[in-house]
Amino acid sequence: MKTPVFLAAMALLYLGPVLAGLIGAPWQVLPVFALIFLLWLITMRPAHSIGAPANRTDPALWLRLATALLVQLGVVAIGWGLGRLIAQSVTLDLTVAWPLALSVLSIPLARLARAPHTAEMDTLLDEILAGLTKAVEKTDTAAALHDALSTGNPTLIRQAADQAVRACADQNTPAILPADSDLLSAAATFAETGNEATAHSLRAVVKARAFAEQDALIQGQSPNV
Repeated sequence: MKTPVFLAAMALLYLGPVLAGLIGAPWQVLPVFALIFLLWLITMRPAHSIGAPANRTDPALWLRLATALLVQLGVVAIGWGLGRLIAQSVTLDLTVAWPLALSVLSIPLARLARAPHTAEMDTLLDEILAGLTKAVEKTDTAAALHDALSTGNPTLIRQAADQAVRACADQNTPAILPADSDLLSAAATFAETGNEATAHSLRAVVKARAFAEQDALIQGQSPNV
């Protein structure tokens, strides 16, 4: 449902080229209005102008945008011509900045009145959120193991190592995990002191990461380790 504020924003958008014709603005201003109208279309109807995130490099996208720009140019020309007709009986003393400002102002006003909800935008937002969540998980996993090793606390080390093993199994182990040589060196130290459980946990991280790298190579992916 279109709210009164949204309808007012649409009125401002179309009033711009009409007012430009009314004040006698030259035809060279028409492409500027066409770009403003196209920006409105992209902002309020991304599903019909931008498409899904995966299609943004598709040449067909740019063809759609070029076609949309030509259509908007035609719409703007009609409004500008209507303003020129009205100017035969009504005159206004304004600069061309006024009608341009009205059309530009309509975009944020319409966005505030009715934010676009599309499957494409939801997909894009979900992908961004998932990427941020995954990045945080990677950082937490690596930081926990680094911190645990720095404390030398066997309990903390085993807990952090188990978390890193699970991350490897999920193909979610970052390169900022401690190097294999550091993990094996720490494992040897704990083994010498008789703490085989902690040594085993550290060696398990090395093995899990190696398996993750192998699986990624088999699947033809770049290992995220």
